[in-house]
Amino acid sequence: MSLTPTGEIKLVFWPMAGSAEAQVTNLLHTLQWIRDAKPSRKEVHEWLKVTFGGLSEYFARNVYTVLLSSPGLVEVKDGKCCLTRDGYAVLTSPSTDYLLEVFARHFVGIAEILEVLQAKKSLDRNSLTMEWFALTSSRFSQMKRWSARHISNQLRERLDWLRSLGFVGIVDGQYLLTAAGRRFAVEHPPELILLSSSEIEAEEKAIRSLLTEPFNPFDTEVQRVQSSRQAFARNQGFRAVVVPEYTYSCAVCGFCLSTPRGIYEIEAAHIIPKSQRGADHPRNGIALCGIHHWAFDKGVISVAPNELTVLVAAYLKSRLDEPLVKQIVGFEGQPIRRVVHKQCSPAPESLEWHNRNVFIG
Repeated sequence: MSLTPTGEIKLVFWPMAGSAEAQVTNLLHTLQWIRDAKPSRKEVHEWLKVTFGGLSEYFARNVYTVLLSSPGLVEVKDGKCCLTRDGYAVLTSPSTDYLLEVFARHFVGIAEILEVLQAKKSLDRNSLTMEWFALTSSRFSQMKRWSARHISNQLRERLDWLRSLGFVGIVDGQYLLTAAGRRFAVEHPPELILLSSSEIEAEEKAIRSLLTEPFNPFDTEVQRVQSSRQAFARNQGFRAVVVPEYTYSCAVCGFCLSTPRGIYEIEAAHIIPKSQRGADHPRNGIALCGIHHWAFDKGVISVAPNELTVLVAAYLKSRLDEPLVKQIVGFEGQPIRRVVHKQCSPAPESLEWHNRNVFIG
């Protein structure tokens, strides 16, 4: 799943019409009707009110806004509501995993319930409330303004959804992950699902500050212990610094592609890998597309330290009948893309290390 959110992150969650146990069924029924009827937004409100037992206009509007529109399940085109790609995926998925992924990356506090229960095994409602609020509000400080009643209500909405999805159960008054919940938490580590912008911005600021210090291609910090969440935030901060320097384009081939929401394909590669204690310094980074990132990491290509031109492994020249190989070989000797700010240009020390230790030659 995507570990970082797309669009605005929402603090307030909302129940679906009907009982807690029927929330998933009723949501899927609603998506199916929207797919077939292609109604206006007003018609969706009216259908919800009639179908689910006389809902108020306020409740129906929030079902539409919070559960259908905000997480990107439904969009409006030419005045008609229709399913997005995520909406179709949720409707046709054989399991509830995909719906949980969508909710977890758009709404604060859902992944944190899984994270708390994964660590604590089982908790009563009061203990879960305290653990959940402490963890979530430490990441999203806006929640600290919530009243005790609002905290309780918002946790209840999330728990009801997780129970309806089949990921959380209650045994003898204790909340715990079901087998499906434990499996999901292993496959999708909940601490990585939703990072706050402040966490990433703090890492980005720390990485930019390195430009004011003498360059060291290696991370010399004694303290290397990071949680997986901290490490992921650090990687996102590194990307936020490096990729714009190459105008969101591959330094080798110039490839540049984004989604309508402005999410770019280009990746931030470490020249000296993290596994070799390579620094999260902008000068130890280079922006590459997926193919050339792989080729760089495997030593199929490199960059000349002083000339900043592309180097290509000699063995490829015996495989020029393969179109992709021929294309890569064609970049040999070509200058890489210039950075926006000269101080972020790849450091010769890092490139020399890559030439000696990674590049096949």
